[in-house]
Amino acid sequence: MNTPCILNKESTMEGLVRNKYDALFAETPESLFCQMMFLRKNKNFFNKMIVNCKKRANENSHDVITAQFIKFINNITSDRLKKV
Repeated sequence: MNTPCILNKESTMEGLVRNKYDALFAETPESLFCQMMFLRKNKNFFNKMIVNCKKRANENSHDVITAQFIKFINNITSDRLKKV
C-alpha cells in the first residue's frame, strides 16, 4: 500500500515488524492520535516509512500469502498422513 502503518500491539502484527519504519503502534484512540501527530510533525520519519513500505511491498502480497498458506496446508496434510 505504500502508506505508513499504525497498528495495535497484536503478536501477529509485531511479528511482521523488522525495523522502526515498518509500523507505529497505538492501543487507544488517544495514542493513535499521538502517532498521527508524530507523523505529521516528523516529515523525515514519515518519508522514510514510505520508502520502507515500497521496499517491503511484495513481501505480503496476495500471491506471497497464498503461496505461504498452501505450503502450510500441504505441510499439515503431509504430517497427518505420516501419522496414519
